[in-house]
Amino acid sequence: MGTITEERKRERPSIIALLNSVFSFIPFLGVVFVVPALFLTGLFYFFSKRKPEKYGGIYRLRVSFILCFLAIIFQYGLFFAFFKLKIEQAEESKCKMTVMRLYSAAEALENYESEKGVYPVGNSAAEIEKQLDEEKIPHLPFKDAWDRDLIVESRMWDYSLTAEKPLKNSGDSFPLLKAQKPKPVFPFVGTSEDYEKLTLK
Repeated sequence: MGTITEERKRERPSIIALLNSVFSFIPFLGVVFVVPALFLTGLFYFFSKRKPEKYGGIYRLRVSFILCFLAIIFQYGLFFAFFKLKIEQAEESKCKMTVMRLYSAAEALENYESEKGVYPVGNSAAEIEKQLDEEKIPHLPFKDAWDRDLIVESRMWDYSLTAEKPLKNSGDSFPLLKAQKPKPVFPFVGTSEDYEKLTLK
Protein backbone atom coordinates (compact mmCIF):
# COMPACT_ATOMS: atom_id res chain seq x y z
CA MET A 1 0.00 0.00 0.00
CA GLY A 2 2.87 2.34 0.90
CA THR A 3 4.56 1.66 -2.46
CA ILE A 4 1.45 2.73 -4.36
CA THR A 5 1.25 5.95 -2.32
CA GLU A 6 4.88 6.81 -3.01
CA GLU A 7 4.41 6.10 -6.71
CA ARG A 8 1.43 8.41 -6.82
CA LYS A 9 3.46 11.14 -5.13
CA ARG A 10 6.17 10.72 -7.76
CA GLU A 11 3.66 10.91 -10.62
CA ARG A 12 1.54 13.75 -9.23
CA PRO A 13 3.73 16.67 -10.49
CA SER A 14 3.80 15.29 -14.05
CA ILE A 15 0.02 14.81 -13.97
CA ILE A 16 -0.47 18.42 -12.82
CA ALA A 17 1.78 19.69 -15.63
CA LEU A 18 -0.03 17.53 -18.19
CA LEU A 19 -3.47 18.72 -17.07
CA ASN A 20 -2.37 22.35 -17.37
CA SER A 21 -1.09 21.72 -20.88
CA VAL A 22 -4.43 20.10 -21.81
CA PHE A 23 -6.36 23.06 -20.36
CA SER A 24 -4.20 25.33 -22.53
CA PHE A 25 -6.33 24.27 -25.51
CA ILE A 26 -9.47 25.92 -24.10
CA PRO A 27 -10.29 28.63 -26.70
CA PHE A 28 -9.07 32.06 -25.53
CA LEU A 29 -9.13 31.11 -21.81
CA GLY A 30 -6.36 28.61 -22.44
CA VAL A 31 -3.77 31.40 -22.50
CA VAL A 32 -4.11 31.51 -18.71
CA PHE A 33 -2.82 27.92 -18.52
CA VAL A 34 -0.12 27.98 -21.23
CA VAL A 35 2.62 29.79 -19.29
CA PRO A 36 2.07 27.91 -15.99
CA ALA A 37 1.93 24.61 -17.90
CA LEU A 38 5.19 25.35 -19.70
CA PHE A 39 6.87 26.47 -16.48
CA LEU A 40 5.68 23.47 -14.44
CA THR A 41 6.59 21.06 -17.20
CA GLY A 42 10.11 22.46 -17.43
CA LEU A 43 10.52 22.55 -13.65
CA PHE A 44 9.30 19.01 -13.04
CA TYR A 45 11.28 17.72 -16.00
CA PHE A 46 14.42 19.19 -14.44
CA PHE A 47 13.64 17.61 -11.08
CA SER A 48 12.80 14.27 -12.66
CA LYS A 49 16.26 14.23 -14.18
CA ARG A 50 18.00 15.31 -10.97
CA LYS A 51 15.90 13.38 -8.49
CA PRO A 52 14.14 10.51 -10.28
CA GLU A 53 13.43 8.83 -6.93
CA LYS A 54 11.11 11.73 -6.00
CA TYR A 55 9.82 12.91 -9.38
CA GLY A 56 8.55 10.57 -12.08
CA GLY A 57 6.47 10.66 -15.25
CA ILE A 58 9.24 11.90 -17.51
CA TYR A 59 7.46 10.62 -20.64
CA ARG A 60 4.27 12.35 -19.53
CA LEU A 61 6.26 15.57 -19.14
CA ARG A 62 7.64 15.21 -22.66
CA VAL A 63 4.10 14.90 -23.95
CA SER A 64 3.21 17.97 -21.88
CA PHE A 65 6.02 19.93 -23.57
CA ILE A 66 4.66 19.06 -27.00
CA LEU A 67 1.12 19.97 -25.98
CA CYS A 68 2.29 23.32 -24.62
CA PHE A 69 3.90 24.33 -27.89
CA LEU A 70 0.88 23.13 -29.88
CA ALA A 71 -1.39 25.09 -27.55
CA ILE A 72 0.67 28.25 -28.11
CA ILE A 73 0.32 27.86 -31.87
CA PHE A 74 -3.40 27.12 -31.50
CA GLN A 75 -4.08 30.15 -29.30
CA TYR A 76 -2.02 32.43 -31.56
CA GLY A 77 -3.97 31.29 -34.60
CA LEU A 78 -7.24 31.74 -32.74
CA PHE A 79 -6.46 35.29 -31.62
CA PHE A 80 -5.08 36.18 -35.04
CA ALA A 81 -8.28 34.99 -36.75
CA PHE A 82 -10.43 36.76 -34.16
CA PHE A 83 -8.71 40.14 -34.49
CA LYS A 84 -8.55 39.84 -38.27
CA LEU A 85 -12.32 39.30 -38.29
CA LYS A 86 -12.87 42.31 -36.02
CA ILE A 87 -10.67 44.50 -38.22
CA GLU A 88 -12.56 43.41 -41.33
CA GLN A 89 -15.88 44.12 -39.60
CA ALA A 90 -14.65 47.57 -38.59
CA GLU A 91 -13.56 48.29 -42.16
CA GLU A 92 -16.90 47.11 -43.51
CA SER A 93 -18.69 49.36 -41.03
CA LYS A 94 -16.58 52.34 -42.12
CA CYS A 95 -17.35 51.60 -45.76
CA LYS A 96 -21.08 51.61 -45.01
CA MET A 97 -20.74 54.87 -43.09
CA THR A 98 -18.87 56.43 -46.01
CA VAL A 99 -21.60 55.41 -48.46
CA MET A 100 -24.19 56.94 -46.11
CA ARG A 101 -22.22 60.20 -46.03
CA LEU A 102 -21.96 60.22 -49.82
CA TYR A 103 -25.72 59.99 -50.19
CA SER A 104 -26.18 62.57 -47.45
CA ALA A 105 -23.82 64.94 -49.29
CA ALA A 106 -25.70 64.35 -52.55
CA GLU A 107 -28.98 65.11 -50.79
CA ALA A 108 -27.54 68.38 -49.48
CA LEU A 109 -26.44 69.36 -52.99
CA GLU A 110 -29.89 68.55 -54.36
CA ASN A 111 -31.51 70.62 -51.57
CA TYR A 112 -29.24 73.51 -52.49
CA GLU A 113 -30.32 73.20 -56.12
CA SER A 114 -33.97 73.12 -55.09
CA GLU A 115 -33.60 76.43 -53.26
CA LYS A 116 -31.17 78.28 -55.55
CA GLY A 117 -31.94 76.69 -58.91
CA VAL A 118 -28.25 75.84 -59.39
CA TYR A 119 -25.72 73.63 -57.67
CA PRO A 120 -22.90 75.15 -55.61
CA VAL A 121 -19.67 75.67 -57.52
CA GLY A 122 -16.44 74.20 -56.21
CA ASN A 123 -13.82 71.48 -56.52
CA SER A 124 -13.28 70.70 -52.85
CA ALA A 125 -15.34 69.65 -49.87
CA ALA A 126 -14.48 72.85 -48.00
CA GLU A 127 -15.72 75.09 -50.84
CA ILE A 128 -19.01 73.24 -51.11
CA GLU A 129 -19.62 73.09 -47.36
CA LYS A 130 -19.05 76.82 -47.06
CA GLN A 131 -21.77 77.54 -49.62
CA LEU A 132 -24.16 75.08 -48.00
CA ASP A 133 -23.58 76.74 -44.64
CA GLU A 134 -24.20 80.18 -46.12
CA GLU A 135 -27.59 79.00 -47.37
CA LYS A 136 -28.23 77.14 -44.10
CA ILE A 137 -28.58 73.79 -45.89
CA PRO A 138 -28.20 71.03 -43.24
CA HIS A 139 -25.54 68.46 -44.05
CA LEU A 140 -23.13 65.99 -42.53
CA PRO A 141 -19.39 66.70 -42.84
CA PHE A 142 -18.14 66.04 -46.35
CA LYS A 143 -15.70 63.43 -45.01
CA ASP A 144 -15.49 59.67 -45.20
CA ALA A 145 -15.28 57.37 -42.18
CA TRP A 146 -11.47 57.72 -42.19
CA ASP A 147 -11.82 61.50 -41.83
CA ARG A 148 -10.69 62.15 -45.41
CA ASP A 149 -12.46 64.76 -47.54
CA LEU A 150 -14.98 63.46 -50.03
CA ILE A 151 -14.01 63.92 -53.67
CA VAL A 152 -16.44 66.44 -55.10
CA GLU A 153 -16.60 68.46 -58.30
CA SER A 154 -19.62 70.69 -58.62
CA ARG A 155 -20.69 73.16 -61.28
CA MET A 156 -23.87 75.14 -61.55
CA TRP A 157 -25.58 72.47 -63.64
CA ASP A 158 -24.24 69.18 -62.25
CA TYR A 159 -21.78 67.53 -59.86
CA SER A 160 -19.87 64.32 -59.25
CA LEU A 161 -19.30 62.96 -55.79
CA THR A 162 -17.31 59.97 -54.53
CA ALA A 163 -14.70 58.97 -51.94
CA GLU A 164 -11.17 57.63 -51.95
CA LYS A 165 -10.68 53.87 -51.86
CA PRO A 166 -10.82 52.17 -48.45
CA LEU A 167 -7.50 51.98 -46.62
CA LYS A 168 -7.35 48.20 -46.13
CA ASN A 169 -8.71 46.83 -49.38
CA SER A 170 -7.48 48.87 -52.32
CA GLY A 171 -9.53 46.75 -54.71
CA ASP A 172 -12.82 48.18 -53.47
CA SER A 173 -14.24 51.53 -54.51
CA PHE A 174 -17.18 53.74 -53.60
CA PRO A 175 -20.09 54.70 -55.85
CA LEU A 176 -19.81 57.74 -58.06
CA LEU A 177 -22.88 59.93 -57.49
CA LYS A 178 -23.96 62.47 -60.06
CA ALA A 179 -26.62 65.14 -60.25
CA GLN A 180 -30.18 63.83 -60.44
CA LYS A 181 -31.15 66.30 -63.14
CA PRO A 182 -28.03 67.69 -64.84
CA LYS A 183 -28.72 70.67 -67.08
CA PRO A 184 -27.02 73.87 -68.21
CA VAL A 185 -28.38 76.92 -66.40
CA PHE A 186 -27.98 79.24 -69.33
CA PRO A 187 -28.95 79.09 -73.02
CA PHE A 188 -26.01 77.38 -74.72
CA VAL A 189 -24.91 78.27 -78.22
CA GLY A 190 -22.08 76.29 -79.74
CA THR A 191 -21.00 72.90 -81.00
CA SER A 192 -21.56 69.63 -79.16
CA GLU A 193 -17.77 69.43 -78.63
CA ASP A 194 -17.80 72.81 -76.86
CA TYR A 195 -20.66 71.65 -74.67
CA GLU A 196 -18.82 68.46 -73.72
CA LYS A 197 -15.89 70.54 -72.50
CA LEU A 198 -18.16 72.39 -70.10
CA THR A 199 -19.89 69.39 -68.62
CA LEU A 200 -18.43 66.84 -66.25
CA LYS A 201 -17.41 63.53 -67.71
